[in-house]
Amino acid sequence: MDTSATSLVSRVLLTGPPGIGKTTVCKNVASILEKQNRNFNGFYTEEVRAENGSRIGFDIVPIKDGKDKRVPLARIESILSQAQFSKYRVGNYHVFVDNFESSVMPILKTETEILLIDEIGKMELYSKKFHDEIIDIFFGLPKKIYIVATIPQMHKKKPPLLSKE
Repeated sequence: MDTSATSLVSRVLLTGPPGIGKTTVCKNVASILEKQNRNFNGFYTEEVRAENGSRIGFDIVPIKDGKDKRVPLARIESILSQAQFSKYRVGNYHVFVDNFESSVMPILKTETEILLIDEIGKMELYSKKFHDEIIDIFFGLPKKIYIVATIPQMHKKKPPLLSKE
């Protein structure tokens, strides 16, 4: 990315309410980068729906490996056995931090020019490893030249990444 406009912007955070298209933007950016043969990597978070159309959870989908390597990030309690319950919860969702870390941490550590991160939200930030790596990526010595990430829309408070909670 060698135009003067892109040399000024190296970090892009997309925010908005659920369903506005943040993940779709990440997927479209990945498609464009793929067509341009760019050195990029990342992941997106995708809803999982039951046969009746109701949302039952979220999966992490690595951009490079696609649907073959998707892993569960969270599931609603009603479809889990008690043995599958997690101590990490957001509303009715049990969050599987180990799954998340095993899928995402290698992606964050890859040598790449462009990194796509969808999303940096409450579920993802249950992982201390992820939190620390995101802080380093954004505020440490620059290793990734360009970052496009999504964060949930916050109401009257700072995003979890920027708060001291």
